[in-house]
Amino acid sequence: MADKIFANGIIFKEKNDNAPDFVLGSLSIAKESFLEFLDTQPDGWVNLSIKRAKSGKPYIELDTWKKK
Repeated sequence: MADKIFANGIIFKEKNDNAPDFVLGSLSIAKESFLEFLDTQPDGWVNLSIKRAKSGKPYIELDTWKKK
């Protein structure tokens, strides 16, 4: 299994308790850091996965899956 590559400069925050059911959460983007991260990726598309750590905290990881 490949090492995790975290998407620098972007954070997923789960919805707060008062948000309506159709809200899943929000994204916060540190523009400069995220652009630097994007520039390190060779492909035109950058796929990201939102996952949950064992601690319960969500995180965003680069999806490195490639079709064979």
